[in-house]
Amino acid sequence: KETSLPLSGGRQLLELVHVQDVAKAVMACAVRINKNSHESPSRRLMETFWCLPTAPVALKDLVSTLDSVLSMPILVSWGLREYRPGEKFSPLSRVNKELVPGWNPEIDLRLGLADIIDGSRGPRG
Repeated sequence: KETSLPLSGGRQLLELVHVQDVAKAVMACAVRINKNSHESPSRRLMETFWCLPTAPVALKDLVSTLDSVLSMPILVSWGLREYRPGEKFSPLSRVNKELVPGWNPEIDLRLGLADIIDGSRGPRG
């Protein structure tokens, strides 16, 4: 007998970035640090950059995309659970959040999920 997973309404927004994109962001930061290495430590700027996706995705849309990538239904009953008190529905504001210079995420949600699923199936051979 198949049972479905009871969940809240699925309106929570998530900011997901594929690990390969995160690695590229870290490398872009390393290149930036290396370019500024000639400056004395007291003159170097402490910079903060963000590694964010193009747009956040709602939990409900994430499950729908995963459902499509798997080509099989994920049994979820939306709205059967109450949202938790104080639950956050959206990530931190993007105001004043500068992305890593020279970097943008390249792997979209669908491709990233497919990559994870393929990787979980073991080595190709």
